[in-house]
Amino acid sequence: EIFKADIANSMDIRKIVQKCLCVLNVAGPFIKTNAHLLVEACIDFDCDYVDVNGEVPFTHKLVPLHDWAKKKNVIICPNSAGAGGLPDLAAFFTAEELKKVTDAELKTLKCFITSNGGAPSGGTLATRAAMTAEMGKFVKIMGDPFALGGTVGDGKRPEDSDKVLAKVEYYPEFEGWSGPFTYAFYDTRLIRRSNWLMADLGEDPYGRHLSYSE
Repeated sequence: EIFKADIANSMDIRKIVQKCLCVLNVAGPFIKTNAHLLVEACIDFDCDYVDVNGEVPFTHKLVPLHDWAKKKNVIICPNSAGAGGLPDLAAFFTAEELKKVTDAELKTLKCFITSNGGAPSGGTLATRAAMTAEMGKFVKIMGDPFALGGTVGDGKRPEDSDKVLAKVEYYPEFEGWSGPFTYAFYDTRLIRRSNWLMADLGEDPYGRHLSYSE
């Protein structure tokens, strides 16, 4: 069955959510829509929510809804695309595998990604254009390594600074060079939040003093 709704109309949003068990939102750029109202409606009507957004400012807007969703036992899972999602899964499974062979706390996790020769989708390009156009509004959020939570200590450790993401370094471990990665400023914030969420939801975090970089 196909339902039609105007995401600019809050009543339309609430009506369609009442017919669903889970909403998958693939319509971006998210900062240009009322997608946050869709998330609120999902929590209100006990409907799980998943999206593919790659926008730190939009996910930042959802952070205050966490306790409400947790209380209602509603799953809100943004950033579930290749960008963000895959590094997050890699961090999770790496931490889980390490727990099998050592009791030591995971303190440093570095992710290396090689190019697959692909090109960004039309949606990704539209999101980049929208983010660039609105950057003046989001510069403070984008510049905060812990914009999505997961702060370690006072949040000022050198290893958590965005400066480490701009380095070109040689790694003798695999006899190769590493350079800046386009999505590192995005992925690092997601992994820090996921690390905090694990602890908040009663699970073992990847590492209580984890430093993650790409």
